[in-house]
Amino acid sequence: MFELEKHICLFDASTIRFQSKSVMPVIITVPHDPISRISDWQGFLQVREKGVIKGLEEYLWPIIRDIILRSGKVSVVRGTLPRRLIDYNRSYHDVNGPALRDQQLQHFYSNYHGIIEVFIERAMKTYGSNRCLLLDMHGFKKQPFERINYDIILGTDHRKTVRSGMDVDKQLAFFLRRRGYSVYLPIEENVCGEKYTGAFTVTHYAEKYMINAIQIEIAKKFRTKMGLKLGMKLSKDLADFIEGNF
Repeated sequence: MFELEKHICLFDASTIRFQSKSVMPVIITVPHDPISRISDWQGFLQVREKGVIKGLEEYLWPIIRDIILRSGKVSVVRGTLPRRLIDYNRSYHDVNGPALRDQQLQHFYSNYHGIIEVFIERAMKTYGSNRCLLLDMHGFKKQPFERINYDIILGTDHRKTVRSGMDVDKQLAFFLRRRGYSVYLPIEENVCGEKYTGAFTVTHYAEKYMINAIQIEIAKKFRTKMGLKLGMKLSKDLADFIEGNF
């Protein structure tokens, strides 16, 4: 454990988490940018064979890190293990591809989601469900549509995870567009070809706690060494949105 100006950082084998010193309304989850790689564990643990098993969302963490440094209104949990071992953004009982195969890792998965629940429940007690926001952060490479390049894709399971009536998804899209980003904002109806519309984390916690939840997908150009300045600007803009609205 160590302390920052506005946060306490706690870490163990299963998670890294930054907990705001005061109870704050925004929870950020980071399931697919681990601190270890599958090569570290080959031969020791059983790997997942069903569902999405590849895809590191590399260099996502620097964007999250800079949000933490800029805003005291967030609590953050980051999974430590690679997707081939645990997909934290998937149900433990998903018949199409369970979150993990090696049962020795069950407590790693449970700890990650247990921390999310603690953060949400603390925020709800202080602010109420309508002022609590979960942001599940991801990176993407493949654009959903030809000849259109989006910077940000917001996933809400076609607005099913926007629950409080404050239209936070529309507010975030409007804010980011004003800052110069190309944003894909899903509507209530399915659109042919669209991707990243909102997976387990946002759908599960929005339903369980009746809070607002958005899956934020960030294009690769913000997550490269060449795109360092773009990533830093995005961190500032997301922090500005959080500070100005929560």
